[in-house]
Amino acid sequence: MLTQAAPEFITQIMRHPRVWEWVREDGLDSASFAYDPRHTYFAYEDKGFVMYRHVRDGIYDVHAAILRGGRGIVDFGLSTLAEMRSRGADWFIAPISDWNKAALRYARACGFTELGRIPNAMRDGVLHETIYLESK
Repeated sequence: MLTQAAPEFITQIMRHPRVWEWVREDGLDSASFAYDPRHTYFAYEDKGFVMYRHVRDGIYDVHAAILRGGRGIVDFGLSTLAEMRSRGADWFIAPISDWNKAALRYARACGFTELGRIPNAMRDGVLHETIYLESK
């Protein structure tokens, strides 16, 4: 059963050092994270969440912030996609930096495929690619 994640839980996960190192933007510290009530957050045990940000009719930007150690993570991801589809979503986009191998594996395990790449994205002064994955 899926549950909406509480704002305090989202903030706790996002500010966790093992999550923040992967999701932060250059120059920001974890205290800069602010929960956004416009997004849909599904809690995954006590380990993290998957967030859906509405882009436009039927299209959502998807992000996951999950600590290691949970079981059934792919089933959880698939169930959040199914729930969002039941709410009228039909296209999901996941922008993931090429250095975030765990996130790329997770998205692909949940059925996402590569849509395209944006070269020359910066992280800590180093050029990387942002890989856009999609699920329809």
